[in-house]
Amino acid sequence: MEDEIRQMIDDFVLELVNSDQWYKLETLLLDAYDHLLDIRGTKRLKTAQEIAELKQYDQVLRFLREHEKYKVRFRSFAVNAILIGNN
Repeated sequence: MEDEIRQMIDDFVLELVNSDQWYKLETLLLDAYDHLLDIRGTKRLKTAQEIAELKQYDQVLRFLREHEKYKVRFRSFAVNAILIGNN
């Protein structure tokens, strides 16, 4: 059951890629979803990067290439916000 739920989430994320909704991928990243590069769909067996390349979605490809930078920047921002809030 757990694997089925995980695959449903992965398929949802890949559908976001398939429909060029990079801004929603960014939201997922902010919510600590970090499996953007290691998932495959159940129907097409393609990765997020493969889908974005086939569709020529430049913003999605850029986001996928730079998502580690996004994570570091957002975590740094969150830590700073917490530290400022505690003063």
